[in-house]
Amino acid sequence: DSGDPEAARRQFEIAIECEPSNPYSRHLLGGCLLRLHKEKEAVAAFEEALRLHPQSADSRVRLAWIQATSPDPDVLNGRAALDHVRVLKDQIAEPWPPYVLDTEAAGLAAIARFEDAVTVAEVALKHANEKGIDSLAKEIRERIELYSDGSPYIRKVQER
Repeated sequence: DSGDPEAARRQFEIAIECEPSNPYSRHLLGGCLLRLHKEKEAVAAFEEALRLHPQSADSRVRLAWIQATSPDPDVLNGRAALDHVRVLKDQIAEPWPPYVLDTEAAGLAAIARFEDAVTVAEVALKHANEKGIDSLAKEIRERIELYSDGSPYIRKVQER
């Protein structure tokens, strides 16, 4: 059942036991662990997915987002998030997707570089609007308000 994250977790763990070198199973496990509010374990799963497949933009952006926005102070790591964004930007051709720029802005805000966060988030907003991604554009506008007020964006449990 796709609505049961604990059952899904068990299935991904079985898949990993059967094929330990499959980065996709670890990526999926990371997403499942996030749904179960196990941020540290999710980070470890995404890190292992990246160790197995360093070019995985999906795993890298998920890991960066978690590190940039985590409500867990032991997981929150804006500098690490920005390191992942730099790698992503080297992998992906410009114009960078709005979700990458949004993640970069969140990482900048996490290390109290709020003016830079606003600048990057405004570009992300422009790209989201151009692509017609209205829900992301709305979220970015809300984050720009936070950054403008000198506050980072701390994710509520269960987002992204």
